[in-house]
Amino acid sequence: MESRYPESSLERLRELSNQLVSAETQLEQFFELSIDLLAIADVRGFYLKLSKSWEEVLGWTRGELMSIGYMEFVHPEDLKLTMEARKLLLHDDISEFDFINRYRHKDGHYVTLAWRARRVDSQGRIYGVARILSDEEASAHAEKQSHLSDSN
Repeated sequence: MESRYPESSLERLRELSNQLVSAETQLEQFFELSIDLLAIADVRGFYLKLSKSWEEVLGWTRGELMSIGYMEFVHPEDLKLTMEARKLLLHDDISEFDFINRYRHKDGHYVTLAWRARRVDSQGRIYGVARILSDEEASAHAEKQSHLSDSN
């Protein structure tokens, strides 16, 4: 029986399939290795993929973090800024945005995170990387925000 596809097409398909598996494996390794908090989120406000470091920093499992909209973890005082950052990334011409907010640890305390987020694809996914701010950095940021709000 003769194949519907020329042998070269099947070989090319196998090659592309192997490349895809390799790229997925590399991405997984990168997400497992990173000490920064790597995230991919959807337009509904849910995480699709998180690095292992999220579990270490916030105490939640990745499954727990991905099953609840990410705004549920944001400090109430930081919700407005975080929603504005999301809106800018999804609906405006801004493709990248830096901001700072606080996320709730599983034990109830908050961790201050410095973010760089970017809308990358046409499906509206947001790719983000966050790092923990030290207490000194967080205090300096809070003081700066206080001065900004006092001047308004």
